[in-house]
Amino acid sequence: VEAMMDEYHAGRILTPSPVLTRVLQELSTGTLGFNQAAKIVAVPFPFPFSQLTSIALSGMVVVLPFALADFTESVILTPVLAFLLVTGYKGLNATAVELENPFGDDTNDFPVHELQRSFVSM
Repeated sequence: VEAMMDEYHAGRILTPSPVLTRVLQELSTGTLGFNQAAKIVAVPFPFPFSQLTSIALSGMVVVLPFALADFTESVILTPVLAFLLVTGYKGLNATAVELENPFGDDTNDFPVHELQRSFVSM
């Protein structure tokens, strides 16, 4: 940016000021996006919290059928509700695990290289 401004003041860049201002604004937006992504990568998800969530989910799988049996008092409704609730919470946990690190080469990760190419081509 500094070199661009030096060239502009030296008269070697003949771009009008509003266009140059827009270029500087887009460079600033790109830098801001990079810094936001760097913050996500630099701050790891707390390992103890992740383990505590897994333990709580395992405890829920054990306790939930008994609580539902006492609550519903139905032979048919209890296993259906237990299955749906446990499957839902397991799915939420699997989603959270995928969101812990959104950058990488996994199936559900952000296509960082494609996003960068599309940003540069604008």
